[in-house]
Amino acid sequence: MKIYIDLEHYISFLSRESDEHYMNCVHMLQCDLDIHFTFAKDELLKLKKDIKAKSDRLFNKLQTNRGKSSPIQWNAQTPTIQFDGTTISDLFSTIYFLSKNDDEYSELNVLFTKKGDEIKRLTNLYIEKRYIPSKQYSIRDMQDWSVIQQNSSPCTDIIIVDRYLFAISEAFYEDNIFSILESLCHQVVNIQNIIVFTLPSYLYNDKPFGIRFDYIEKKIKQLIFNRTGRTPNVTFVELKKGTPYDKHDRYIITNYKCFASGDSFNYFEGKNLKTKGDWLMIHSLLDRDNLGIIIEYLGTLQEIIKNCSIRGDKKSNYLQF
Repeated sequence: MKIYIDLEHYISFLSRESDEHYMNCVHMLQCDLDIHFTFAKDELLKLKKDIKAKSDRLFNKLQTNRGKSSPIQWNAQTPTIQFDGTTISDLFSTIYFLSKNDDEYSELNVLFTKKGDEIKRLTNLYIEKRYIPSKQYSIRDMQDWSVIQQNSSPCTDIIIVDRYLFAISEAFYEDNIFSILESLCHQVVNIQNIIVFTLPSYLYNDKPFGIRFDYIEKKIKQLIFNRTGRTPNVTFVELKKGTPYDKHDRYIITNYKCFASGDSFNYFEGKNLKTKGDWLMIHSLLDRDNLGIIIEYLGTLQEIIKNCSIRGDKKSNYLQF
């Protein structure tokens, strides 16, 4: 994962040297993130004496034992980001420690970090604020979707892949998909796009039922608007059961996290646990292997889009329609 850091945020991060999470964040910068400083290295020589001492300590760590991280870049150009599906998708899974307020970035403010919040943003990439790339949760211990809320991260996009997501009574949508979306909104002020890959119909007692996509789209848009003050784009990709353009495994992918389930994300009927599934997995895309897997999987979803019917707004920062 990439991170862009300007001088103002660099100095702000140094001022948090006494924070209990500071050294874990340093290790993250050292081993997990490809660092792009937007200022010249010579600027470090101009820092005040006390700040320079902290900078020297930090930089001595950052430039050694970088693992698979790329060499530190200086005078990096901040990437131009377009919201038309043409920008390289990993730029939406990038950390921005920048003070940009230009109009071109106004839509991306959810991914930008306020000065003073650098450690808060980095620790948000953890699972349960612990320095681990993935964690497995027993569904049997779940009573609601709070585990998703507690591990939510800022995002512009939510991509849901679940063939039977709506194969339940509409009365229980509130307990499942709608509650999941509310939980994912916990860290978000402007979700732009929600994309759902699912089957367009299902059988119940050998009787076919079609999914009311228009009704669901309206409900989701109202739900997100009530929570964030913004109406998102909502898109449905109709999977083709029994063909290469179907997906069995269930995923929820956001800019910095992936939630994986063996069973559909229809765990509850009211307060009762309904699913036969055992585990919910949460993966941080801070881990370069996790991120690489998801970027590759997005390519698979792109192929599905080319061969399936699409409903809704057809907008995504990760996929093209």
